[in-house]
Amino acid sequence: QTKNDTTKKAKDAADKETAKQKGELKKTTDAQASADRTQKLAVKATSDAQVSLKAANADKTAKDAQQKIVDAAVAKDTAAAKAAEKPITVVAFSPDGKLLLTGGADQKIHVWYATTGQAVETVGGHAGAITSLSVSPSGVVLSGGADKLAAAWDISPGWSAAGQLGPQADKPLDLSTSPFVSRVLSIDFSHDGKMLVTGGGDPSRSGELMIWDVAKKTLIREIKDAHSDTIFGAEFSRDGKKLLSGAADKFVKIFDVVSGKHIRSFEGHTHHVLDVSWKADNASIASAGADNVIKVWNVDTGEQRRTIGGYSKQVTSLRFVGIGENVISCGGDKSVRYHKTGNGQNYRSFSGGTDFMYAAASSRDESFVVAGGEDGTVRLWNGKNGKLVKAFSR
Repeated sequence: QTKNDTTKKAKDAADKETAKQKGELKKTTDAQASADRTQKLAVKATSDAQVSLKAANADKTAKDAQQKIVDAAVAKDTAAAKAAEKPITVVAFSPDGKLLLTGGADQKIHVWYATTGQAVETVGGHAGAITSLSVSPSGVVLSGGADKLAAAWDISPGWSAAGQLGPQADKPLDLSTSPFVSRVLSIDFSHDGKMLVTGGGDPSRSGELMIWDVAKKTLIREIKDAHSDTIFGAEFSRDGKKLLSGAADKFVKIFDVVSGKHIRSFEGHTHHVLDVSWKADNASIASAGADNVIKVWNVDTGEQRRTIGGYSKQVTSLRFVGIGENVISCGGDKSVRYHKTGNGQNYRSFSGGTDFMYAAASSRDESFVVAGGEDGTVRLWNGKNGKLVKAFSR
């Protein structure tokens, strides 16, 4: 066997080993690529599932809220009907025929919508059975009772529906007929009362911002792609030329009302923006966030002027008070507060809330503060000294 033969055999063996190793490497590489593809598909499936879950949860929340409205209406009608089960001895119609009044042994006057049978209100005051009932041409109700009392009542509703934007009136639960893609979470009138803005959207998918003609009840403009997630706060500037919005995408934005053009974005919140408000001079805005802070911004430059902390949970509601720099706010930690936006000072707090607070407002001169929350109670405070004046609950 020559030296060349030995060398050739060694080379052939080395080539076979190299080929074998390349084959093993390819198998390993292919397996890794397959594993990577599987992982990417799993990640995408998880992401899609999370988006679907969020959408399903949002849909469930909206349906639950709608069901609560229906349940409340049914409960009201049921209670009124039960209260009126005692013998009814007198009936009368309102002059326009829209309302039906009944009275009897339960000592109360019951007012119903004549066409639907829905309860409107119940009026009490007699100490005996109601024995006579009449309605004057002007709408004043006259009643007489076994308690030897004759009384006059004004039962005209303080409020009446001027119209609605949403599902058809005869199909209130058919959301497919609504112009809104999902929940409406914010509304505001322009200061001349001619326009209405609505904010909402499809959670994790879109922010819906729409401007409406109040008199005609028609859509003036929808601002497309205003936000990438649900809008929680929207407000017109005092001059009605600009529109302020805040959303779950953590952005605060300003739009031109006439053109719908995006003017400026304000970035700084680390969680959902839950409410926004204009200062009266239109030079400053404030925003409330689920990151437990209030932020104050310069409208012209976009500069963040101040961050006001002190809340231990979400700041849910915010409004500038009157024409000054002060704001009224409330949050998930049960607190209701006045702050100076100039220096961030919390100069007065209002106690008494027992649960998550959702909404707060102040009179222009800070004489009164009102707030409501999860406990179903509306509280009225003296704005000057912080003392509770009255608590209203059903």
